[in-house]
Amino acid sequence: MFPTKSRSIFSVRFCFSVQPTCYKVIGLPINKKTKELLCFRVLDRHLAISTSNTREVFALSNITSLPLTPPLLVGLTNLRGSALPVFDLAGLWRNESREIKLLESRCIAIEDGTQVIALLADKIEEILAISEIHKLPAADEISEFMFQKDGRQIAEIDLEKLLHMATVVMKRELRRKGVSVG
Repeated sequence: MFPTKSRSIFSVRFCFSVQPTCYKVIGLPINKKTKELLCFRVLDRHLAISTSNTREVFALSNITSLPLTPPLLVGLTNLRGSALPVFDLAGLWRNESREIKLLESRCIAIEDGTQVIALLADKIEEILAISEIHKLPAADEISEFMFQKDGRQIAEIDLEKLLHMATVVMKRELRRKGVSVG
């Protein structure tokens, strides 16, 4: 059943676009001290990204591989006429490519104001409203904060750190393969 109170337009769009059953919106009423996060899983890691940076969740229907790229960058996909780079965070932690099943894989389109990228997710879990007081420091290459829910540790992705890490990994891999990078 759909939530009686919609937390945001994203929540409603998310309910209709991802699966026939709606994900639950849990937590506190949205206010200045509360942040709405989309929670998802990659491998055995639970991650979250702010819904203010999330454009949409979509099924991966096409992918174009790029030569000389590390496992972090799966390739490019076309989303309504725009080419989006698709990143698989499993490639960051394992440094090996995984098999991608088109139409079964979910991507999260994320924007930081200047660019849009897609993150591959093994599972979309839920949208949570988290109070700033529940945040804990996290020592991770792509996050500064984490929180706990139902025994899970969920790392909140810092988009700036993620984009920086992706740039560093891409340049390192290209240099390793003999490509000149500025």
